[in-house]
Parts: sequence; structure tokens; C-alpha cells
Amino acid sequence: MTQHRPRARLIVVDDHDVARLGLIAILNGVPDLYVVAEARDAASAIAATRAHAPDLVLLDVRMPDTEGLAAARLIREICPRVRIVMVSSWDVPEYVVEAYQAGATGYIYKGAPRQAIVDEVHRVLRDEPPVTSASLPRIPRETKRNATIDAGARVERLTPRQREVLALIASGLSSTMIAKRLGIAVSTVRKLTEQVYRQLGVSNRTQAAMHWVIAAPQSEPDRLPGSPRRAAFGR
Repeated sequence: MTQHRPRARLIVVDDHDVARLGLIAILNGVPDLYVVAEARDAASAIAATRAHAPDLVLLDVRMPDTEGLAAARLIREICPRVRIVMVSSWDVPEYVVEAYQAGATGYIYKGAPRQAIVDEVHRVLRDEPPVTSASLPRIPRETKRNATIDAGARVERLTPRQREVLALIASGLSSTMIAKRLGIAVSTVRKLTEQVYRQLGVSNRTQAAMHWVIAAPQSEPDRLPGSPRRAAFGR
């Protein structure tokens, strides 16, 4: 008897009809993916998330009623288990970091090839860590390699607990949420965060998160501290 894999339920949100319908056509053409709803703005996206409880939402960074990053935070509050993939016309590294800080676990450049889009959706559904080369596409290869080595060396100098805090900062968790996840006091999290800043030579969460996004593949590319793995799709 043939055993069918479960189909992941997706919602596609984009105010541009061509982009939205193009994504839907690509994703519905994959056997283990199914678009259950579409939306043109954040309000409709939130309503669709409430109604369908999808496995993943593809969310445009720019929408008419609100920023996609703000919508991502609201969607995660409504449905904490949903995965969010931000969709953007820009493949600038800083935007990737901002997307992860907003609660997204994936980032798709609208100009990416069809297979790259499908691969990114599958990666997020399998709860696999982001691939640096895909997340930082416009950085020249040599610069990217040097940046990875430098960031990796700085991250490696952190203690295991400091790296745990850095990973959670990069995922967009607040100090209170990190404290709860790790079972430590908020004051301890803030102290560890200050230590991370000093060790990395940065002054804010975005700069710290950038180090993690660049260095994660060669430091600790496993799941986030305290996060159970969900059922895998597409395997």
C-alpha cells in the first residue's frame, strides 16, 4: 500500500496579483504543498490564519495596510505554531535579519528561481536552519567567505549560554521570552545580552542577529534552544 505524505497547508499574502498568483501556481504544483487561502493585505491574512490554521504563511514584506514585518508578529501571536516566510523584492542581508527578528523562519526573494522558492518552503516546513548562501545572495563570494569566517570566530568565542541567548535574539524573542524559554531570570538574560554585544563588538540586536545569521552554519546550525521539532513535511 502506498503511503501518502501529509500536505502542508499554506496561505499566500501579496497585494500584487501577478506575484500572488504566480506563487500560488508554483506551490500548488508541488504534491506535498497546498494553498488553502490567499490574501491581499494584512487584515485579510490575519483573518485567513484564524480561519485555516495553516502550517505556513508566505507574507509580502510590503502591503497596503501595514508592514509585512508587523503583520508577521501579529500572526505569530494568533497562531504561535505557524511558520512564516517573508517574500520580498529585495535580497539585502539586513532585511533578512529583520524578517527573522519579526518571527519569520524563512525569506524568499521574488526574483528567485522556482526551485529555490520550493526548496525554501520545504526547508522551513522541516524546521531546518537557514542556509547562509541563500540568505545573503548579493554579497560577493570572497566578501561573504571572509564575513562568515570573522562572524564565526566571534560567535565561537561566546560561551554556550551566550550562544543560546544570541540564537534566540536572532529569532526575534524578547528578553522576557528568552528568560522563559531558558528558565532563567530576565535580569540574567539582559546581562548575557550585554556580554554578547561586547564580545561581538556590536551595539544592538540587529547587529548581533546578523552575526548569528552569518555564522550559524559553522557554529550551531541546530534548532533553537528549548524548541521541540515539529513533524517533517516533504521528506
